[in-house]
Amino acid sequence: MSSLDNNQWRKWTVKAFMLISVGGFALATAGSATAWPTPADPTNEPFHERFWSSATPAPVNAEPIAITTEVRRPLIYFRQIANRRWKAGVLFAFLFLISAGLKLFLPRLTEAAACRCQTNFFASLSAAFIFSTMAITIIRFSFLNDALSAMGLFTFGFLQLSFALGGCLGVNVLAQNLYAVTSNKVSKNPTELKPAARTGLYTLCLITVVTILCLVSMIPGLGPLPRVGNRMVMLIAALGLGGLVNLLVVSSKKVEP
Repeated sequence: MSSLDNNQWRKWTVKAFMLISVGGFALATAGSATAWPTPADPTNEPFHERFWSSATPAPVNAEPIAITTEVRRPLIYFRQIANRRWKAGVLFAFLFLISAGLKLFLPRLTEAAACRCQTNFFASLSAAFIFSTMAITIIRFSFLNDALSAMGLFTFGFLQLSFALGGCLGVNVLAQNLYAVTSNKVSKNPTELKPAARTGLYTLCLITVVTILCLVSMIPGLGPLPRVGNRMVMLIAALGLGGLVNLLVVSSKKVEP
């Protein structure tokens, strides 16, 4: 596709987006000041109010949204997650799909974060600890005031998303190490492998790592230590998250003011 076609496609996309936005705004605000009466509707309510009232029936015995104690205290929440038995199938699908997606769509970021984890192991874990401490502090202070509850929920969700991405980055770190070992055994010169062979070999390494982590998560508690396997998987997630945070900090220092 030529540059002219790309520019035209972008212009038409912007025009369509603006048209849809204007139409949605008009639909949302229609009838607020002047509602058109309809003979078929005796209540003469605005169209958008009739639509949403029919699509969402009134709840019975509705109660206000309550935030549980576990959400207000993230350490208790994560401890309860670590003490639960995770479904191996769901964990395998999540780790494999997201890890493969990161490697496919963000290869440079994935490789750079993996390099930071390998070269700065303790620095990555320290970065993850500092990041988690800051996020948990924001969450705790946000829930002290009802006006800041939304910020607390957003920060809590962002912290969970960060650990999920960190877990997938940790999977890629282990997969890259396994790929480096197996590629040397498959060929004397791994750079001479065809792209299809390299992709297939890395995918096999990724499946192997995810399978091992799923088996590790099944390790039960050992004496006073509950669910040791889950905590080992969360440690891998902290390592990947720390590598990403460390990479972002180093990249921000290289930017000239």
